[in-house]
Amino acid sequence: MKTAKDPQSQQSEPAYKRIEIKVIVGTKTFPIVFRAQHNKGYTSSLIEHELGRVVDYIDKHFPTLEFRQVELAPNKFNFIACGARKAVTNVPTTSSEASGEEGPGPGTEI
Repeated sequence: MKTAKDPQSQQSEPAYKRIEIKVIVGTKTFPIVFRAQHNKGYTSSLIEHELGRVVDYIDKHFPTLEFRQVELAPNKFNFIACGARKAVTNVPTTSSEASGEEGPGPGTEI
């Protein structure tokens, strides 16, 4: 007796058995490899998810460096350190702070 085929398995999107990522900082290379479980694979959406995890890792461990992402293949990526990260200045969060206006002072009726 044959089992029915899963409709998702008939999709044309390829699934990759592994994702290979290298984080390159100067002369040092940090390889990161994600391997799929048996009879599973990484689709493009799962690859994007894993890339997000790697970006979080890079931001945590190399906070002062700027990286660029180079796609070598659909499942192979390099993150290359390309210099120091520019300092982020304090950006006003409200329109009154941006215009330099202060709120009502003490004793002012609204």
